[in-house]
Amino acid sequence: MVDRNKSLSDEPVIDLSFTISGSSVPVDHGYALYSSISRILPALHGPSWLGIHPLSGSRTPEALLLTRTSRLTLRLPVEKITEGLPLAPSVRALKPSATLVSRQAIVKLTSFPLSSKGRVDESLARNGVERELRRQMERLDASGRITLGALRELRVAGKRVLGFAVRF
Repeated sequence: MVDRNKSLSDEPVIDLSFTISGSSVPVDHGYALYSSISRILPALHGPSWLGIHPLSGSRTPEALLLTRTSRLTLRLPVEKITEGLPLAPSVRALKPSATLVSRQAIVKLTSFPLSSKGRVDESLARNGVERELRRQMERLDASGRITLGALRELRVAGKRVLGFAVRF
């Protein structure tokens, strides 16, 4: 459970990072990766304190990532380190940064606004996502400039989930 009176910066956080085996994964691998980790370590299914970085790699025309040098990285509070250790990681301390970047931030909106042609109205969606991000930042007593990047999509259990790249 998150203590809303505590600043996120008060919580020591680490990255557990380790190599992966294999040569490629689908570009849209987030849900499958999370599902696999959750199956191996059920304690990592659902906690709000866990972050799983997307795998990096070179894209192929077949929508795959070549992952020869990729690493799986879990971000979690120091006191939860034992939850991820069975995945055989190396530990890397985080360095403070004035800028936070997310490849894809997903916020719950009632629905993504659609244009008259039935496509996502990206301008209205940006406004809604930015409003929600500002509301969440205020709740955490955080401030800063929000910059939304590209609209991104992933599939979770066959459903389309939209979000934006975000820089704070």
